[in-house]
Amino acid sequence: MLRAFSGPFKLAIALWPLASLALTLPVLALVYHRRGRVTLASLAWSYLAVLYALGVACFTLYPMPEGTSGPGITYGVAPQLHPFAFVGDIRTDGLGAVFQVVANVALFMPFGYMLAYGLRWRVPAVAASGFAVSLLVECAQLTGFFGLYPYAYRTFDVDDLMANTAGALVGLACAKVVGRVVGRGDYVAPPVTHSPGFVRRCVAAVIDLGLCFVGAALAAAVAAFAMWNLLPGSAPGSLEPRLALAGVSVTASNVASVAVGWVFVGSLTALLLVVELLVPVGRHGSTPGGAFVRMSCETRARTGWRRVLFYSVRLFVFLCLFTLPCLAPGNWLLVPLVCVALYPFLRSMPYDLLPGAEPVDTALS
Repeated sequence: MLRAFSGPFKLAIALWPLASLALTLPVLALVYHRRGRVTLASLAWSYLAVLYALGVACFTLYPMPEGTSGPGITYGVAPQLHPFAFVGDIRTDGLGAVFQVVANVALFMPFGYMLAYGLRWRVPAVAASGFAVSLLVECAQLTGFFGLYPYAYRTFDVDDLMANTAGALVGLACAKVVGRVVGRGDYVAPPVTHSPGFVRRCVAAVIDLGLCFVGAALAAAVAAFAMWNLLPGSAPGSLEPRLALAGVSVTASNVASVAVGWVFVGSLTALLLVVELLVPVGRHGSTPGGAFVRMSCETRARTGWRRVLFYSVRLFVFLCLFTLPCLAPGNWLLVPLVCVALYPFLRSMPYDLLPGAEPVDTALS
């Protein structure tokens, strides 16, 4: 019976390095947000959580149907919608049915344990999360992995929903017992640091720039939709009448493309001004990404012209990444690259060395 689980387990192990690499940024962001610093133990638990998530997916969705006939290819598997049907299965199948129920409970015990012990979630949140994740898995089975296969190739079972939710609650109970034995205190959110390391700076910057890019992409998408509906002949595949602009003949689609590009660059610049200037100035140096990883970019106490100079230089470095190369082509990327290259020697970004009082963390301690 255990041999049937060897294939999904091997697949989860094989996918683990790739998934861990892809999830490094969110893992680091969550660790900084929750712990305030990266430790070997926190990273180990985080990447074990990644392995666990892969294991749940592989055990519940793999193996996929193969061949030209059979469940999931030529006919579906009927859902089991009767609660407590496992009682009858135990009467007829005996130990095999018992093992199936125990396996469904055990599968979600680590989930409940991690939510309760790691994130300090309480019973309602753990129960709702366990049910929601189990429902997602069962719906994937019911829909042939959301349409990948024309029919359901595994059984949607309401008993599995109950067993998985119960497993999450059992995991929560185990976390409570371990917490009492270990004697854990109440969770205290880590303070905001004014002396962030290079990795934390990078995580915050990626979050901030990601928000800016998403916002600029949405603005460009709205502009494209408006152009295709308002400018005749600009929609893809339509006839393209030529327009005369400043004595130059261009197509409507060319005009729309250029306009959408400028909307993207303008939106990106405006969002960078908000995220990297207006927000941190009003929040003691914490950008949206910085607030999530609990850091401030103001490594020294500055007021007046010193603070203006600091934020002006810092904003210039960020604009050199994306918007200045679009507005004025040149080697603007060298500016942020030089800042990164000097970090190992300066132990800070060059703009951190601008005039200011003693480091903020030192002044507060």
